[in-house]
Amino acid sequence: MKTALRNFKFAIVLLAAIGLVGCAASGMKDVEQSGFLQDYSQLKPGTDDQAALVYMKPGVDFKSYSKIMFERVTV
Repeated sequence: MKTALRNFKFAIVLLAAIGLVGCAASGMKDVEQSGFLQDYSQLKPGTDDQAALVYMKPGVDFKSYSKIMFERVTV
């Protein structure tokens, strides 16, 4: 019983470690342009807590927004 519990704890720790390593953002700044957009010149490098490339419309007042609506993806 103790061996099974020890193996279970080891498996949980191993899965947590794999999950943390899998979430590490390495090489995010090397983004290949796929041709989806016609003009990539307005995209700027994002900060550490943003996507690799971002676009924000100048002069937008985000304080006036109080909610965000996400639509479900259907295939």
